[in-house]
Amino acid sequence: MLYDDRSYIDTQELADIIFAEFKIDENPNIRRNINKEIIRLCKAIPAVKNGKNTDLWEKSRILPKGHKKAKHLFTVKERRQIVRSAALKEYILKNIAEFSPQVKEKIAEETSRRKELKKAADEINKRNSLYEELDEEQVSEDVYIDDEIEEYGFVSREEAHREKLFMMVEALFLERFTAIDEELLWKDMNRMPLLASTNTDFTPEIMESIRRYENKDYYKPLDKKENE
Repeated sequence: MLYDDRSYIDTQELADIIFAEFKIDENPNIRRNINKEIIRLCKAIPAVKNGKNTDLWEKSRILPKGHKKAKHLFTVKERRQIVRSAALKEYILKNIAEFSPQVKEKIAEETSRRKELKKAADEINKRNSLYEELDEEQVSEDVYIDDEIEEYGFVSREEAHREKLFMMVEALFLERFTAIDEELLWKDMNRMPLLASTNTDFTPEIMESIRRYENKDYYKPLDKKENE
């Protein structure tokens, strides 16, 4: 991913991330449309500003000192929410993908991956539903329960930080690598205990977190050409 360690980015930089993330060829008309879609998406996302309920577009609005024109700034969490939103992917697929085979292929791959994750989530939910219908006697006779499964506690930020350090050691085998999203790692680690639960409504998002953590998919080698 292209998220860096900066605290805020503006609308223009958010559009740049979307172009790079979906491999969209630069085009003035497409950029204008992407900017409009960012505004539309932000206005549909509830937010709180100064203790009052509003939307993300209004929350992100600031007026820099000495400037007459306001600008909009987004946090890491907010821009991640926008870039990963299903609504943005649907918009790009319907309005932009036809102009870029790369975009169409990327979204098709992600759609297929999401279907796979949903299938995995549905299978776990079905298993848990059947499990809840059994009484204790049936469970003991008919359901195999791994004796090694224990009660899992939630993971602290300190533990997530240590896990990140271990990953960074592994990444030293690479000449160059992207930064690890520790916030995302921490959230994924706290979803892993759900595998031992029988009353969790599993979703593609939860399955994606589990798969991502199992595969340690938090950093990638950078394109060497970009660093020459």
